[in-house]
Amino acid sequence: MWAPPSRRLQQIQCLTYSEGILLIGCADGGLRLIQVRGDGSFSTNPTLWKAVNNSKTSPGITSITLAYIGNFIEGSAKCICCTGAEDGSVAMFELKNGAKQ
Repeated sequence: MWAPPSRRLQQIQCLTYSEGILLIGCADGGLRLIQVRGDGSFSTNPTLWKAVNNSKTSPGITSITLAYIGNFIEGSAKCICCTGAEDGSVAMFELKNGAKQ
């Protein structure tokens, strides 16, 4: 099981899992990505994006959703992520390295 380093412990506010991607939204406004392998193992060092919804105020992330657009077989699939924050802001962006493995 993954847990944030104790020196920078952040409250988890939401999470979502889809197609081998686990996204965790935290109170510090950061979004963490953990890729889960087919055997269920994963890295304990997640990818971190700081202040996803606003680089100046960094509101806590309260909701996350993932959508796949296109066709995996043809190689045209895109992974779109949307996040909502405590201040009512919404961010939408593509996860370019979050393709199904």
